Amino acid sequence: MLRHTPDDRNTGAAMNTKSLTIALLLVGSLAAPGPALAQADRCTDLAKLRDLSALGDLSKLADLSKLADLSKLADLSKLDKLRLPDVSQLARLSELEVLADLGDLSSEISAALSDLPQVGNVSPRDRVRSRLLDRQAPPRPPRPPIPPRPPRARGPEQTEQFSKTFRVGRNGSLDLTNLAGDLVVTGGTGEEIVIDATKRTRRDSDAQSQLQSVTIDAVERAGRVEVRTRYPENARDVHVSVDYRVAVPASAAVNLHAVAGDIHVTNVNGVLRLDCVSGDVRVENADRIELVKSVSGDVTVTGGGGSDVRIGTFDGTLTLRNLKVRSLDASTVSGDVVLTDVAADRAVVKTLSGDVVYVGPLSAGGRYEITAHSGDVRLTPTSNTGFEIDANTFSGEIRTTMPITMKEGQLQTRHIRHEIRGTYGDGSALVTVKTFSGGVTVGKSNGGR
Repeated sequence: MLRHTPDDRNTGAAMNTKSLTIALLLVGSLAAPGPALAQADRCTDLAKLRDLSALGDLSKLADLSKLADLSKLADLSKLDKLRLPDVSQLARLSELEVLADLGDLSSEISAALSDLPQVGNVSPRDRVRSRLLDRQAPPRPPRPPIPPRPPRARGPEQTEQFSKTFRVGRNGSLDLTNLAGDLVVTGGTGEEIVIDATKRTRRDSDAQSQLQSVTIDAVERAGRVEVRTRYPENARDVHVSVDYRVAVPASAAVNLHAVAGDIHVTNVNGVLRLDCVSGDVRVENADRIELVKSVSGDVTVTGGGGSDVRIGTFDGTLTLRNLKVRSLDASTVSGDVVLTDVAADRAVVKTLSGDVVYVGPLSAGGRYEITAHSGDVRLTPTSNTGFEIDANTFSGEIRTTMPITMKEGQLQTRHIRHEIRGTYGDGSALVTVKTFSGGVTVGKSNGGR
């Protein structure tokens, strides 16, 4: 439904009765099969629409309660059968004839649109088009600043240490769960798992009782070490965090769970599974990654790899460097995804609100799917492997600096290109790139890597 802007209302212009009649006829013609004017007799009695003066201000059309008796309109129950054209066609309001069987109404509708006032150099039709294609949400009024809370009185930090060692052999495993505090795990030589934990609090009056209320359970069963941080049932008044530093055999399997705290793992070659609710996750030189996940935090993985690797975050940036994997699934909802020198036979990379940068080799026969919603995509192959590409964007532009042979039916040159389908080299790899409101760049950019 069209609405006037505040500038339009200032001009005092409003939709006349003829324009309203045409709009009602259009609804009636689309609601049922047959010629467009076949249902016109249902809308002839405009007197049944009470208080037409309420329609004097076009902005009031947004409030459907002003239409006193909607049952008088032409059989709205049939609207569920209405088949609208593709969204991209709706933006082309100048081509109203794409609506089937409008007959003489097409010229009258165009004339009615022409009767709407023009603001500056922008016609009503152009205003509607710009609104449909506009990527940016309307600016929100600034919120009043929230006054800061007064700082809580906090004394010097009080700590309590915990240490325990387990001899598990080179193929042992660690399963550690923590509520609040950082986890640091390092792989090395030897056959022992060494746990060093530090409980921390800043409560003045009851610091000792606070520290003692939080316990650490660490047990070993057949080479598997399980560590749990236990808080009392009434944990609302407990203000204690526990930081862990753990040394494990390099080939040990590691499974870490953290609620509030960062995770840092280095030189672990066993199966690695990490998940965190609120905190950053950093992994270096891990050869058997299976899962690295954070809900709210950045994820950085450098060196190593795995077979089927899943890496993701909900609110944060993904940064992957120097990885070699068979299959990769990397995704974030709000944040960028940056892959540098990542070798994969199959890769699925997704972000909803952020950019995707993929700089690395493509494998012969590999499959690569890159998807963004409101962000740009930059693909820079660093190998000579040929690939077939299918890239499209709704409101962005696609640029390529590589000699891609377009498929039949595609223009070789176009000022603005929203879709390309073509082949580079032997086309042995398959690359699919999709973004809604961002641009796509294939090949090396002028200032990029």
